[in-house]
Amino acid sequence: MKELGVEIIKVGSAQVTHLNLIEEVASYNLPVIMSTGMSTIEEIDTAVEIFKTNKTDLTLMHCTSCYPCSYENINLRIIPILKERYKVPVGFSGHYSSVGIDAAAVAIGATCIERHFTLDRTMKGTDHSFSLEPAGMEKVIKYIRATEQAMGSCKKRILDCEMPARLKFCGQILS
Repeated sequence: MKELGVEIIKVGSAQVTHLNLIEEVASYNLPVIMSTGMSTIEEIDTAVEIFKTNKTDLTLMHCTSCYPCSYENINLRIIPILKERYKVPVGFSGHYSSVGIDAAAVAIGATCIERHFTLDRTMKGTDHSFSLEPAGMEKVIKYIRATEQAMGSCKKRILDCEMPARLKFCGQILS
């Protein structure tokens, strides 16, 4: 991949424990996205340490390596745990067949989303049945953008849009 001139390297979940590969990729001085499916926290610790030692710009991707993945196995609560433990951006790689969970991942702190994409979900192959077709990908993006807007700020205040209701129901406005 390096010889092809890629700007970012993706390390799949199945390669997290291949430490020779991790060390080689870390030596490239390129940003890395590493999926964490089917890995223990200790295995992730080891790989992350190699990348941090090499000062690699690392993003972790939480995922569950089931194809397709049922909702009860997605486990989005791992996203903030990975962010806190490793102090790196954490995204979500979804292997499920609908579109709503990606927005929830963003709401809980995912900084990037990875989804499998296909032009036809009826094609043969492991990934097509749970991959998104163009209309599904459009919905994911729409829901993520709406979620980002809805997250708002951490500052509680009376919004301008609330002032008419405040005046009507409370009989007062702020001065």
